[in-house]
Formats: sequence, structure tokens, C-alpha cells
Amino acid sequence: MKLSHTLFALAIGLGVAAPVQAQGPGTGMRDRGQMLQYRNQRLLQGIELTAAQKAAVDSVTAAYQAKLPKLEPGTRPAPEQMQAFRKVSEDQAAAVRDLLTADQQKIFDKNHEAMPRRGGQRPPDGKPAGS
Repeated sequence: MKLSHTLFALAIGLGVAAPVQAQGPGTGMRDRGQMLQYRNQRLLQGIELTAAQKAAVDSVTAAYQAKLPKLEPGTRPAPEQMQAFRKVSEDQAAAVRDLLTADQQKIFDKNHEAMPRRGGQRPPDGKPAGS
């Protein structure tokens, strides 16, 4: 009897975990570069980049992607891996910000402030950035 309950729970868990894995940022995304690219989209929302700026942002992002800690598929990142990821992510955001004009930086800063913080906390108005 216990075995059938265990198998049932396992089947339910796998059935729920698979869709969650495919949902995207914050829900199991494992591609090391996808999260930085997604974050760039959020931070650069409403900013018109020149072709030179786009190329520079792509170059900076690629350089920082190489610095991200490696994550094993199917395992939770260790706390030190998460801390390292946050550090690389913040350093990358600062490097991208440095590529922007003063007016673009104002929009970037507003977008950065509106982004959810560690632990998925939302800004005080409860809305995600760009809402």
C-alpha cells in the first residue's frame, strides 16, 4: 500500500515538475545565459539602443555568461552558487549600464528598481517591472 502511494506521489510530482521547468525565468530555467538575456530585456525595456550599443551589450553579456557558475541539471543550486550567480548578474548589469547615455541610465535605473529582488519579492506596488 505504501509503495503505491509513493509511486502515485512521484508521478504527480513529475507531472507538475515538467511544466514548471519549461515556464521560463524564475521557474527552473537552467540555461546559464538565458537568465542574463532575460534580465537585459527587463533592464533595457523602453530604451532605444544604437547599433553600437546593441553590439556592446551582446559582447558584455557573452563575457559575463562565461563567468556564471555551472549548474547541474535536475539539482538545486548550492547557496554559494546562487550568491555567485547574483554577483555576476549585478556586475553584468553595471557593465551594461556603463554603456548607456545619461538619459538611458535613468530609465535603466527605474527598470532595475522595479525588478523583483532576491527571493522573488516584488516592488512595493506589487507589480513586475513594465506593468
